[in-house]
Amino acid sequence: GLRERARALAADDRVRSDPAHRRAELARLRADIVDAPIDPGIEKQIATMLAERGPESRRVFVRSSTNAEDLPGLNGAGLYDSVANVQGVDEVARAVKIVWASVWNLRAYDERTHFGIDHGSVYGAVLVLEGVNASAAGVLITANILDGGRTDAYTINAKSGLGIGVVEGTNVPDQVLFDVGEGTIKVMSRSDEETTLVFDEENGGVKGIPNLQKGRPVLTDEQVRLLARGAEAVTQLFAHEGPLDIEWLFDGDQLRIVQSRPYIGL
Repeated sequence: GLRERARALAADDRVRSDPAHRRAELARLRADIVDAPIDPGIEKQIATMLAERGPESRRVFVRSSTNAEDLPGLNGAGLYDSVANVQGVDEVARAVKIVWASVWNLRAYDERTHFGIDHGSVYGAVLVLEGVNASAAGVLITANILDGGRTDAYTINAKSGLGIGVVEGTNVPDQVLFDVGEGTIKVMSRSDEETTLVFDEENGGVKGIPNLQKGRPVLTDEQVRLLARGAEAVTQLFAHEGPLDIEWLFDGDQLRIVQSRPYIGL
């Protein structure tokens, strides 16, 4: 009955007009989605997937995506939930339900309402990725967002540890401009965070620890150049697009590209 509940909620005049009531009803729906039993067939698929991945499946990220984000004029960053550092079939299954439930986050609901998106047409998708306890992470925009979107420079935002705070827009990251033609690097800001996010090996999820790199560059010059080369390769895959918003991380000196999507904001 959850689908019918969601449809009724979206059609409820009081939900539309009363923010406090809307917040409460959305929270109740999300809790019921997470508490409901997952389909046995999907649970079996999760178990098979984790078994096939072997040891690297011990820690995974259960990430969100929907068909109602990253649309023209609508940036989906932070609208929906992802769950970091999840282990085992039961916990991954629960994380999947948390991601599904986040379709009904208050901010996501209000954003869709503002843009005239039919809530009944929205579907939550789940991506299960290998968990990497990153030494540094962030986003790269294949444009200079500080100068009208010129494409002769890349804008890089970086933080030590996991990059969740960069995507969510909390605190100030290291911000670097990389000149594509000249190969030069210009530092625009330095992060001075007291803590950095890492995997919580005992309890799952993430935790903050003292940032021993405070005041130092998050990325070396060579890492910046490696990241720029990776971004250039990604642009060849999506040559028909405008600027790209690329999430990345470093595992030591190994670069990993997490995802790429059109940049919404210029």
